[in-house]
Amino acid sequence: MGEPAFLDILDETVRVMDGLGLPYCFIGSIAKAAHGEPSTTGDIDVFVREEHAEAALEAFGEVGYETKRDNDQWIYKASRGDTTVDLIFRSSGNVKFDDEMIGSLRRLTFHDRELPVASAEDLIVIFALAHQAATADYWFTALELLARSEVDWEYLLQRSRLGPKRLLSLLVYAESIGLAVPPEVMERMLGSAHVLRVGA
Repeated sequence: MGEPAFLDILDETVRVMDGLGLPYCFIGSIAKAAHGEPSTTGDIDVFVREEHAEAALEAFGEVGYETKRDNDQWIYKASRGDTTVDLIFRSSGNVKFDDEMIGSLRRLTFHDRELPVASAEDLIVIFALAHQAATADYWFTALELLARSEVDWEYLLQRSRLGPKRLLSLLVYAESIGLAVPPEVMERMLGSAHVLRVGA
């Protein structure tokens, strides 16, 4: 599907979600691009609260999308043509669209549209925790976000509780390739009992 059609569906996604009056934000490729990282757009990834996912799916169905409860553990899908809107309510590492994330949302521009987007810190956590062999690029996406963003280190430390060992590994790797990580951040990560405890 060409770019105009993709943007039309993005605009419709905003209308549907705003019409529900429920909190949401964009993650995935749109969020990456909005934060300044070159990104090819594919599906439209929308993060919602778990208790709102059903209402969102039904709202897309009402405007003509083909809908699917793809996986009741984390994702529903609404499709039109070649474009799919992924309604995500739990990401890897049990990351949810919680009050902390809602409080840290950014209004950023994507193709002249101002959109609610997850903060760089939350995206770093999401991509670092979702990284595995099949999605090796996620690790480097997290590193790019670290390099490009004015990181709120206190907030990133707060969110690191969702996957402390993985986030510590990311920061160690970041330092190894010359990215600046405040020494006190590393000290606090290394000194956290929940990181160092055997079997944690």
